[in-house]
Amino acid sequence: MRNYTNVATVERVTISAHADTNEPVESWATHVSNLFCSVEFVVGGEVRRGRQMQATTTTLIRTHHTQGDFTITTADRVSFDGRTLGIVASYDPTGRREELWLECRENS
Repeated sequence: MRNYTNVATVERVTISAHADTNEPVESWATHVSNLFCSVEFVVGGEVRRGRQMQATTTTLIRTHHTQGDFTITTADRVSFDGRTLGIVASYDPTGRREELWLECRENS
């Protein structure tokens, strides 16, 4: 069993219309709080468990599989330790619904 020593927050974008101009306004709201995880800084293109990581990946976050409690997609972002990371890929590496891997990159 992996030791999940970091705590992260997953945020999801919400889009609403500006009251005066009716232009779309993008804001982020907490989707999952207190997500216990492990954080590993990587070089894009590394191979983990036989899977080639995306070239833009800078961080690999591993957490317990959610098993239907909530979903985490590439449209979301992760915040931890004062950093905000965009999700490049979200997947179950073994297909056994034990662990969820989030390949992330720094948001600029």
